[in-house]
Amino acid sequence: IPEKDETPQDVEANLVIEEPEVEIEPEQMPVVVPQGNASDIRGYFVPVGSVKSVELFDAELIAAKTAGANTLILEVKAEDGTLAYATKTRIGMSTGLAGDSAMLTESINKARESGYRVALYMSCFKDNEAARKNQIYSVRTANKIIWLDGENMRWLSPYSEEACEYLAETVRELAEFSPDEIILSNISFPTFGKTEIIEYENGGVSKEEKISGFIEELKSSSGEIKLSAVYENYKGNALSRSGQSTDAFANAFDTVYVKESGGNNTASFAFVADKFKNAVPIK
Repeated sequence: IPEKDETPQDVEANLVIEEPEVEIEPEQMPVVVPQGNASDIRGYFVPVGSVKSVELFDAELIAAKTAGANTLILEVKAEDGTLAYATKTRIGMSTGLAGDSAMLTESINKARESGYRVALYMSCFKDNEAARKNQIYSVRTANKIIWLDGENMRWLSPYSEEACEYLAETVRELAEFSPDEIILSNISFPTFGKTEIIEYENGGVSKEEKISGFIEELKSSSGEIKLSAVYENYKGNALSRSGQSTDAFANAFDTVYVKESGGNNTASFAFVADKFKNAVPIK
């Protein structure tokens, strides 16, 4: 019988959360980002599947023009763990979901030739496949069973140094593609589902301190490339579970993206728009 900390890396989770503790809001990926407070960012979101396909990407270029966009936001690290380029990181390679760097470079070049700014978009700790294949770095229960959120998705743990280094190295790799901007999402502890059964090995460090320190690590990793973030704008218990704070995001990022409309667990854009140097609403 293996010790608790010797969870096999490729074992499927045997704890499935069937009922979330709150109603889950459907994920709203950014499609068109209208003009912000002090900028003229009109972004069009291109999902990772389209970034990895020549035909689909060409169709997205046409759609972006119709939408009046001036920035293409290319998803290069999706919440399911898919990557749009060939990573050299051990955790990234373990998923079997890496893409083709040459194709990503071609997509970036096409976008610029069409007159667009290019932003690369990556999910941080919400990473289903990386967590599944590397369970000792994932969010787990007291019994060391990998935890699933209300959408049956797995998360890397912000308290895992290995997970944080993987994400920092991912930012360093993305910076090598010389985008105009890297946009980070899910800079957060999980907030939805049976979070009360999670047990973190926090070493006495609060969630807020850990998220703030992680943000600074990623800023260092991005070098000269502009680093921005999506602020999930949680409220109530969801905010305390997330470890996010407006101060940490405002101090670190010149531009912060926030959903325009709120929901059961999130506030609206107007609630925090004045907290950031340049807040851009996601429509």
